[in-house]
Amino acid sequence: MRVTASNFFVQSFLIYIFCIFSVNAGVSHGTYFAFYLSDSYLDIAIDSRRTVDTAGGGTIIFDTQCKIFALGSQAVFIAEGIISNSDARAPIFDGFPTALESYQAASPKNDLESAARLWAAKMIPHISALYPVYRTLLDRRHDGEIVVGYFLGIDTDGKLAVISAKVLHTANSSIFSPEISRLRNGFTLLGPREMVMEFFAGASERANEAVRRIESESFGKADAERQMILLKILVESVPKWIPDPGSGGDVAQIMFDAQSSRWRWFHRPEFCPNQ
Repeated sequence: MRVTASNFFVQSFLIYIFCIFSVNAGVSHGTYFAFYLSDSYLDIAIDSRRTVDTAGGGTIIFDTQCKIFALGSQAVFIAEGIISNSDARAPIFDGFPTALESYQAASPKNDLESAARLWAAKMIPHISALYPVYRTLLDRRHDGEIVVGYFLGIDTDGKLAVISAKVLHTANSSIFSPEISRLRNGFTLLGPREMVMEFFAGASERANEAVRRIESESFGKADAERQMILLKILVESVPKWIPDPGSGGDVAQIMFDAQSSRWRWFHRPEFCPNQ
């Protein structure tokens, strides 16, 4: 389910499982991110928790997963959903290096939409091969969205852009299809609608506390930095309100500046590469 509102309010939200490569026998999941796109800057904030459900039924939590994947100096990739498989019963794959391959192979060079289409086309065979093994998991995916990859950065026209690439699925079917979308300016974030709106409207004491933090930490800052602080507090707050034990840890933050045409760290956790 998604909602669309003004630039200051929520553009979209999702509930999902985030699966990434794990050295443990099982799948890992849980993440929360938010970003803000404008003509002059793009701010991104994402948590660092990795929750691993092991084959033996136990759960292990790590807060050292860097979830921002650099594609170069002008683009990055983040993803939600079933992004990889380490179960030997199905072909092994990882959507993050696949994103880099797709970005590098895009034509014209650095075309985000072309990269997104290539990535979705590469992911569909992997997901299809996974279906017989994880039929129940895939059939229950929220809104039929198995995985969504986001290509964020400078597009071929030199402007900031975000392209989403979805692999969609209808329950009880082995058919998967791509959907490529260019996102509009404004916020894109996750979480239950009522909690997202509570945050932005300051509709409770906990939301007012978040607002006070934003005002205090962003005093005297430029607009792009104020939005980055808002995103950080949003990513820290909403998962706690849900509550979502699969989200947490340090918040990684990067910023794109349209004038410099490249991204830089706003806050780099020590476990994220200094690129």
